[in-house]
Amino acid sequence: MNCFMKSLLSYLLILLGFSSCTGSSDEPCEYGTPTATFKIKGIVQDEDGQPIPNIQVVGKYVYYVGEKFNNIKDTLYTNEMGEFSKSYTKMQPNSIQLNFYDIDESKNGGTFKKDSIMKKDMTIIQTQKADGWYQGNFEITANKKLKKIDK
Repeated sequence: MNCFMKSLLSYLLILLGFSSCTGSSDEPCEYGTPTATFKIKGIVQDEDGQPIPNIQVVGKYVYYVGEKFNNIKDTLYTNEMGEFSKSYTKMQPNSIQLNFYDIDESKNGGTFKKDSIMKKDMTIIQTQKADGWYQGNFEITANKKLKKIDK
């Protein structure tokens, strides 16, 4: 086959690939990555049930793709009511770990021990059903009680 024919066939294959995802058909597009929208939220309290402001919440999300995995970290902070919240749209994580750190020591009513929570200990509710590659909306609740450090 000469160079012109190879180039022409390559061009036609490229056009066919792009035209299959035009959205004009009722069939789902076969190109893409499964994603979902997640809202991760929670309340951080002391052992007496009082909210703790200014706690650093570091999320570690692990996504396995084949034999490889990606770690993504994100940092949130609790407000005056001890609440934290964030929404994002990504692939569903295979593992979630939230780490809690008292970064302002006694300014928030005490000095608290660092702690963590894993995905298995969180409440995960699907709030919207899946549609094709989009796997739906999920609300993840991760409440945590921190212990004070005795001085």
